[in-house]
Amino acid sequence: MEHETIKQWRKRNSLTQVELAKLLGVVGESVSRWETGACSMPSFLHLALESLEKDRQLLSARKESRRR
Repeated sequence: MEHETIKQWRKRNSLTQVELAKLLGVVGESVSRWETGACSMPSFLHLALESLEKDRQLLSARKESRRR
């Protein structure tokens, strides 16, 4: 995963660096370093992001069905 990719993913999912860090159980500085390329990302990060995205989609779908 490229460092630009994580930033694009985060913005697409409307998260701040701190919010993403909390969801991943890391400090905000880690996300910042990954995004700038100052630090290498964990090899499993793409799996964690996929999981978070699916969880967020499920939550959105549940909220939408409750509104009806």
